[in-house]
Amino acid sequence: MKMPSRFFGKALSAATLAMALMLAVLALPGSAAAQSKLASPVILVIDMQAAMRGSTAAQGVQKALDAKSKAVQVELKSQEDELRKADQELARQQTILSAEAFGKKKKELEQKVISFQQSVADRRKNLEKRFAQAMSQVERRLIQLIDKLAVERGANLVLPKSAVVLVHNSLDITEDVLALLNKDLPKVDLPE
Repeated sequence: MKMPSRFFGKALSAATLAMALMLAVLALPGSAAAQSKLASPVILVIDMQAAMRGSTAAQGVQKALDAKSKAVQVELKSQEDELRKADQELARQQTILSAEAFGKKKKELEQKVISFQQSVADRRKNLEKRFAQAMSQVERRLIQLIDKLAVERGANLVLPKSAVVLVHNSLDITEDVLALLNKDLPKVDLPE
């Protein structure tokens, strides 16, 4: 049975990272007695993507973005229809206008189209920026809560679940952190 190469790439990179960390710890200078004084690792794991997907705040931000995007689409559709009508009208007038007058009107219409396209790009960028700001707020709070839970449980290492090959369910704090996040930050508004 042949496994996809991306599976082995991820598994190898995670295994390589783990091996490198272990070798780095073993290669630390000092005697065996000094190494024995190092804190034993207390590890927790979190699925960041699942926590963000399950966050009521992140879901609310996505819904707000979708609603705003639909409103912008309706407005832009109206402007696009006006440009299409202007183009059809210009095509109809081509036979009655002089070549010079037609060329002038055609250039004016092309400028309007370029301006419209720039407006569409600017609005898209603006929405993406606002979405990123709101999601960043959720992610910052998520990280603060991960830190708080790690301290409460005496953990000195929290790994993303995507970097771990096998993990016992008792080490996975995703659901606990998600519950804290939804209680602590139930809603985030899309910035204006």
